[in-house]
Amino acid sequence: MMELKEIKNTIFQLCRERSNNSGSFEEFTTQLSKLGVVRQTYDVIKNELLFYSKNTLLLSLAISDID
Repeated sequence: MMELKEIKNTIFQLCRERSNNSGSFEEFTTQLSKLGVVRQTYDVIKNELLFYSKNTLLLSLAISDID
C-alpha cells in the first residue's frame, strides 16, 4: 500500500498532467480511484481542489500550485 505522502504526490502529478493535457476525464477519475479517492470537490472561495478518501481529507491543492 502506498504511503500518504506518495498518494499526495501522485494526485498532484495527475492534476498537473490533466492541467497540461485535458485527456479523458474517465481515465483521470479511474487513476484517482485507484489511489483511494472517493470524492473531489472544488472550493470556489479558496480556489482549491480537495480530494477525499472514504474517511479523511487526503489533499487540499491550490489551483495556483497546478498552473
